[in-house]
Amino acid sequence: MKQLTDIGFISKASGFNGEVVFISEGNDLPENARFVFFMLEGKPVPYHLTGQKEKSGNLLLKFEDVDDEAEAKKLAGLRAYAEMEDQDRTGESLSWEELEGYEVTDTRYGSLGPLLSVQEFPGHLVGRCLVNGKEVLFPLLEDFLEEVDEENKILRLQLPEGLLAIYLSGDESS
Repeated sequence: MKQLTDIGFISKASGFNGEVVFISEGNDLPENARFVFFMLEGKPVPYHLTGQKEKSGNLLLKFEDVDDEAEAKKLAGLRAYAEMEDQDRTGESLSWEELEGYEVTDTRYGSLGPLLSVQEFPGHLVGRCLVNGKEVLFPLLEDFLEEVDEENKILRLQLPEGLLAIYLSGDESS
């Protein structure tokens, strides 16, 4: 999941065609936003934004499949989230998915090879490398991140002690 930013909330339904009144709190709805996300049962659910207009000083939003007042009322009171574009392109603002192909190194083990893929599991992302013909999976957490070298395409991690041994028992460290 990409980084979502809280942009405000839906205050009420407006009219009979499914439009809702959006109240911005700090972060505005991005101009090119295609989706607005609402947390439903603890998970972000995207709603396709099909229209927006100002009316009487309010911003009215229209979503695909929200076609009447009853459906619009279900959104009233919900916090709204949107994907925000990074303004600064530093190593810290890169998403994990953008690091696929970078050489992964661990401070204890050394090179793990290229980051082959980033897989999403409930609650966290997992990186995948192939080390000496063995698949190695490891959590992608900022706590383990030492450095992202964008120029040389190197991802330096300090993985928990013993994690790699689970996969590589019998292999020698470099």
